Amino acid sequence: MSWPHKEDGTIDWDIVFNDPNIGLESLVARAHSPGALSQCAHVIVHSLFIRQEDAVYRQAFNHMIDELIQSGEKTQDVPRMHDLVLKLVHEIKANRIKHAQRYLEETSAKAAAAGADGEGVQSRRVEHDPTDALRILKS
Repeated sequence: MSWPHKEDGTIDWDIVFNDPNIGLESLVARAHSPGALSQCAHVIVHSLFIRQEDAVYRQAFNHMIDELIQSGEKTQDVPRMHDLVLKLVHEIKANRIKHAQRYLEETSAKAAAAGADGEGVQSRRVEHDPTDALRILKS
């Protein structure tokens, strides 16, 4: 299955995260034990950070997930674990939307500049640090 796309060519992160049947948030909501929640969160990270250069981000997110689950297991507070994992998922979504918008702005600016001289547009996504979402959880 491929990611759903918007008309502008970017991934439709609202569907990816919020669709009641296939959305990542609904997967988290259906996890009813610490083990299931951990597996679900790890699958989400693995699905979103698949490139080889994403390994450092996968490691950071997976470490945070493990800490969240271990902390919740000590208190047996599964609802709190859900809340924290959902907060992480929301921050990842916000990060993805922000960078998709930045990508569109950059390609639009390059296309406008290239339009003046007729050259083709080659775009490159700006590298970003998806672990920015982790900073929100730590605060």
